[in-house]
Amino acid sequence: MLKSLERSLRKAIGTVPIQTVLVLPFILQVIGIVGLVAYLSYRSGQRSIEELAFELTEEVSERVSDRLNSFLETPHQLIALNRRSIEAELLATDSNTPLQLDRYIPPFLRQIQTFKTPNSVGLTLADGRYLSVEQGISSQTEAYTLTRCDALAPCQVYRYQLSGERGDASSSAEPNLELLQMLTPYNAKQLPPYRVGSQVDQPSWTPIYPAQGIAESAFSAVAPIRVDNQLIGVLESEITLSQISTFLSRLEIARAGQVFIMERSGDLVATSTLEAPFLKLPGEPVRRLQADASTNPLTRAVVETLQQRQTELDHMHYVEYFELTHDHVDTGLFAKRYFVEVFPYKDQYGLDWLVVVVLPATEFVGELRENVRQTFIWSGLALLGAIAIGVYTTRWIARPILGLRDSANRLARGESTIDIPSTPILEVRQLAFSFREMANQLQLSLEELQALNQDLTQERTQIEHFLNAIPVGIAIHQPNGKITYFNRQAMELLGVDHISDIPIEKMAASYQIYVAGGNELYPAERLPAFRALNGECCFVEDMEILRGNLRITVEMRATPIYSEVNVVTHAIVAFQDITQRKDAEKVLTDYNQELTAEVEKRTQSLQLEVRERLQIEGALRQRESTLGAILTAIPDLLLRMTADGRYIEFISSGEVRTVSLTPDLTGHHLTEVLPPDLAERRRRGIQQAIATNEIQIDEYQVEINGEVRCEESRIIKISKDEVLVMVRDISDRKRTEAALKQSETQNLAILRAIPDLMFRLRRDGICLGYVRTSTLTDLLPPDFNPVGKDLLDVLPAEILERELSAMHRALETQQLQVYEQENFVGGRFQYEEVRVIPSGDDEALFLVRDISDRRRVERELRLANLRLEQLAQTDSLTGVANRRHFEDRLQQAWDSLLIEQHPLSLLLFDVDFFKRYNDTYGHQTGDECLIRLTEVAQQVIRQPADLIARYGGEEFIIILPYADMQEAAQVAERLCDAVRQLKIPHNASGVSEYVTISVGVSSVIPSPSLTSDLLIRQADDALYTAKQQGRDRSVVFDYQTRRNRYN
Repeated sequence: MLKSLERSLRKAIGTVPIQTVLVLPFILQVIGIVGLVAYLSYRSGQRSIEELAFELTEEVSERVSDRLNSFLETPHQLIALNRRSIEAELLATDSNTPLQLDRYIPPFLRQIQTFKTPNSVGLTLADGRYLSVEQGISSQTEAYTLTRCDALAPCQVYRYQLSGERGDASSSAEPNLELLQMLTPYNAKQLPPYRVGSQVDQPSWTPIYPAQGIAESAFSAVAPIRVDNQLIGVLESEITLSQISTFLSRLEIARAGQVFIMERSGDLVATSTLEAPFLKLPGEPVRRLQADASTNPLTRAVVETLQQRQTELDHMHYVEYFELTHDHVDTGLFAKRYFVEVFPYKDQYGLDWLVVVVLPATEFVGELRENVRQTFIWSGLALLGAIAIGVYTTRWIARPILGLRDSANRLARGESTIDIPSTPILEVRQLAFSFREMANQLQLSLEELQALNQDLTQERTQIEHFLNAIPVGIAIHQPNGKITYFNRQAMELLGVDHISDIPIEKMAASYQIYVAGGNELYPAERLPAFRALNGECCFVEDMEILRGNLRITVEMRATPIYSEVNVVTHAIVAFQDITQRKDAEKVLTDYNQELTAEVEKRTQSLQLEVRERLQIEGALRQRESTLGAILTAIPDLLLRMTADGRYIEFISSGEVRTVSLTPDLTGHHLTEVLPPDLAERRRRGIQQAIATNEIQIDEYQVEINGEVRCEESRIIKISKDEVLVMVRDISDRKRTEAALKQSETQNLAILRAIPDLMFRLRRDGICLGYVRTSTLTDLLPPDFNPVGKDLLDVLPAEILERELSAMHRALETQQLQVYEQENFVGGRFQYEEVRVIPSGDDEALFLVRDISDRRRVERELRLANLRLEQLAQTDSLTGVANRRHFEDRLQQAWDSLLIEQHPLSLLLFDVDFFKRYNDTYGHQTGDECLIRLTEVAQQVIRQPADLIARYGGEEFIIILPYADMQEAAQVAERLCDAVRQLKIPHNASGVSEYVTISVGVSSVIPSPSLTSDLLIRQADDALYTAKQQGRDRSVVFDYQTRRNRYN
């Protein structure tokens, strides 16, 4: 391994001076050590900062939570106090006596004067009366605003001013009442505090609402007052959002730190920067301010980062801790780094807020900065010192070595004097002594080589004379295949006068060497020289050399020459002209082939003649034997008779008993043997057969031993005076035909009751039987009767072809064949089921049934199932596949590509800031936006196997089978560009004035060790990274992406 590394370094750096070789590794080691020390110091400081920041943010968060609990508990304590007082009064008085609002003015004033947390304390009664006391501050005296409304009367707004020192709740000074204004009557029961309080049973908080009479947002602690389940009124204690912001600004946190509160909807509640958490435009009501629309850049950056990490704030139920970089404080080493902790804040009265604590890294890094600076300074000084020492040491070592190099150069130029410098380094001195001895030995060796070279030149000249005298071509090849020597005969055979410097691969083309008998150049790997250089002794004679217009055939013999270490150093090739020898061999070969062919031809002719004679003799013997066996096996009575009715000879199996067969039957007349009426019928038949030369067939009945038998006689003319009479007993056949006829009558009645069209068909297409039914009568003409006809004449060719094909399959397999066919008859389609049943070796039974109604019902059912399946697999809004269909298709693609080992890719994308889009333009416009996005996505994916599906909300996912990572990334870029080209307005987006998308791309080749869920996780990680990097882009998954997300 070390040698391999050394060769790689040599190849990479080439030739370098010795000073560089000595200095560079030393400098690299020092730089590496110094850099490592600096890096470890920096990382240690970073870890210390993170631990300290975590502890400090936890401490600040706990302090904020405790102070906030105390701050928000005060309004509910006041309401509980007032509620107990009013309920006690109601229990002590008549239930019909109305409450007097004026008596609650002093306690409300004392509460507002004592507790500064609530902005107001009030009471709204069920009859519409309303009383409220609000905070008011002056320099020396205390002033409060009192609002009192009676049912259906103008509301009176007073200003109460108490003299005396601030905070003296027990002062006996009379209140100074000053009427400020009269308000138009309004129904206090329509205000949020009463609406919320009347609907609950326990103390609770109202949602945040625009405050009454001031440009402010507020919320109230409310509690209902009920007696015997009857609502008497609602107590309220209001807090403005500005009060909470003032409270947060007074908390002791870091100099550049912040604390702000927001609702899960993203609306800002309060912030320690005292920024107004609402918007007030002239002529418009107060509107809530979204936290990500804050004018404070740090607040805005924290909220945007939180939304990227947690898409839905409603789902955040645990503490979230992360780091943030933002241009806010200064430009130091850690200026853009913040530590953020977000924790849910809930209380028993229904509050559900998110509290965010932001601390800058500059609060912790003062000492770390100094440590890093000191580390860099001392590391730099150490580095400079080490480099200086290394350079000096290198020069001291290299000076004598460079002197040896100069001496070696002079020796190489042939100079006899060499000057080797002295040095105190022992190894270099030994090297100089060895170099001097080597120079002396080289001088002696050079003189010996010159003498040997002269002797070798003389010997080579003698060898060349010997080789030129040999009448065979000689060629010598070097190990690289090039020719170093040709003798005179070789040049004459090749038609050249000098040796060309050509490689062995082009030698056949240069010297015009061909394979014998064709125009193909001799392959280089078959050349004898090539084979000899590979260590093979070889001999060939299938080679031709083109010299002018003449081709000469040559034979070549090649031998490898080995060195002392058994390595091929040369190849010697000897070749000569064998054209005349080859011509003589060809003439002899052609003569032998012609002679052999003639002998084989004559031999085959004789053998064929002998075989034919033997076959004829065997056929004759076989025919005689077959005829004898046939005549013996025939169950008929065979009679040879003369034209006048006399018996010549007979052959009988004994089954026909009409005639008494005795050996002396020959020569008797038929009237002597047969009954008179039968003898007369037989005589007429013989005469008619001789006269007409036709077979005469006659069936008759005869009584034998009291039994009536049926017989058939056939009379065949043999010559003009002789006939052959064949008599067969057909009694069994007649009985069988009678029974068959009766069975056919019964079967025909049964078949007519079957609703199928039935017919019997022979193998050649002839109809043997036909049963007409009522079912298919309207498809056939009234006189349709195919029995005995070729169906080609009565049926269309395509129908007959199907029937014959099915019949042949049934006859070959002896199994039922079923198929369906479609006919267009009378302006409508007729569907039929055809069953083919083999009923013999050469015929089959066809049953044709009308299945039009069944097919129609099946088609309607299939269409209904398809519609249901499509509805179950399709997203109702966009019309693309839903998540269930996507999961099925993804698993199918995974299983298929697991076998084929092709890549499978996924694109996961969603719309950037789509919640803002819905809030700004409405949900109906949001739905239209999603529909347009799916339409353009379907245009981007063109492959039939690709699938786009709605994964959830504004998230969509695309399956790309057979697409690798590069192809999937290109599709993602095209998709982003296509969405931008739509130019759908999105003024609430944080990245563009139009709707954009973020895309995550993943791709793998399925393997048994993986699952399809891996693709989805990778695509989700890539989508998360795309959002982190600023949205409106596509990101391809890699493992660095995954580490970034989870770090």
